[in-house]
Amino acid sequence: MKLLQELTRIANLKRISKIDVFEGASLRNKSSKFNEFYEGLVHDQFRSDREAARRLYQTNPGDDRYRQLKSRFRKRLLNTMFFINVNSSVKPRYEQAYLDCQRDWALVNILQLYDAEISVPYLSRQILTTAQKYHFTELVVAASLLLRNIAAGEGDDKQFARYDEILQQYQPILEAERLAESLFQKIRLRLNLQDQDIQAVEWKAWTDQLIGLSEQYLAPAIQFYAYIVAARQYQFAGRWELAAQICQQALQIMDANVEQFSQQQIFQVEYLLMQAYMHTASFEKARAQSERALQLLDEGSQQWFDYLDLYFLVALHTGHYAIAFAILQQVSRQKEYSKLNPEKRQQWQLYLAMLNYLLLIVPDGKRIRQSRLFQDFQVKEFLADPVLFTKEQRIFSVWMLITQLLFALDQRNLELAGDIIFRLKQYTRRQLHPERQARVIEFIRCLNQLPKANFEADKVKFANKYYHRLLASSYLYNGRIDQLEIIPFHTLWSHIHERLKGSTVALRVIP
Repeated sequence: MKLLQELTRIANLKRISKIDVFEGASLRNKSSKFNEFYEGLVHDQFRSDREAARRLYQTNPGDDRYRQLKSRFRKRLLNTMFFINVNSSVKPRYEQAYLDCQRDWALVNILQLYDAEISVPYLSRQILTTAQKYHFTELVVAASLLLRNIAAGEGDDKQFARYDEILQQYQPILEAERLAESLFQKIRLRLNLQDQDIQAVEWKAWTDQLIGLSEQYLAPAIQFYAYIVAARQYQFAGRWELAAQICQQALQIMDANVEQFSQQQIFQVEYLLMQAYMHTASFEKARAQSERALQLLDEGSQQWFDYLDLYFLVALHTGHYAIAFAILQQVSRQKEYSKLNPEKRQQWQLYLAMLNYLLLIVPDGKRIRQSRLFQDFQVKEFLADPVLFTKEQRIFSVWMLITQLLFALDQRNLELAGDIIFRLKQYTRRQLHPERQARVIEFIRCLNQLPKANFEADKVKFANKYYHRLLASSYLYNGRIDQLEIIPFHTLWSHIHERLKGSTVALRVIP
């Protein structure tokens, strides 16, 4: 089901009409299962195969009728992906050239099956020329191997020597690129696993190896991996200022060689830089950088939403609530917002709830809360929400309850606050990962001291040891929901403690 949801989302984002996906007969019959299945996927009516099978055939997913429909539907969608008009959906020249080359290379492989002796070398030479210009090393090697083989078969020693020379030049570069990519993937894996046992010695060995490759080969891919790994090394060590410096250097190189780097590579560096500004609470730097970065991104693209996610958090963490509101408003008005996956939309809804609370406690927040964006948000209804999320979205449940707690404390509804803290406490018992989500657990342990002190800040005992554990643990948000800290937990605990004393100052992050 997730595969079909993803393919349908892409088709919808690229504005592919149903007539491009299905044959006319299926569309003319409005009651056809093809049509009903497509509409259900587009409008997020099916969360699982079980729901789809029940809706379409009143049966279970193992039914042959549903399995055949799903198989035919998948084939049609995959075939449609191949014929997406890339010229209308991709703007940067690098991406356009890469997609053209990959499409043509797929065509070359198909034509070889039909012994197309004229078309194959013609397309291969075109691919080779473009691949050399944009440093698509793998395609340079693949096309050169094929053309050298054709030259050998034709007894053309001059052309054989030409393509052999290209291979001698590019094969070592390709091997170096693959090694650099392998090192990068190892680091990425360890970071995503939040492996705390990774040693500084390992980092240094990987970084030194990549730096050596970058000094030996000027290939853009190797330069990119070297910069990213160096920045990640400082990121992992919590040295965000140095990580920002590395990203700035990388962007200077990319700006000077714009046709040699993909939009995805540039975005990765921009994203890392915004991460650094978020973790150091550097709002002015983040605002200046966002003006540049957002010009490079297609408005409404997944990268655009991901980048604004970080920028929103920077604004929220630094008390710039008007800017946070403007970002949230920009996101909610974007027509592609409705096409985001439900998980991401839910994340933005949590942001809306937290911002609503923060605007409630500052003097100038009332005016913003009167905007249309907040009209549908009712605190009473929000507090009555039963908070039901899937196991994979457990962190959403935690943040929903935390935000409910903030509203309950603001209303001095201590009975409700105690009930919410009790529910949160249940998550510390085998429902949260003891290592990956240690910060969540320590924060909830801090909260658990409040009912014991009858919510009197001066009487809270034993919370300090949990708070110090929070301060000692590293805070890292890479865009993954299980890492989400809408407000860093150590800052949020300080805020709650101060609020219980009667303070109404804006909440700001302790960098």
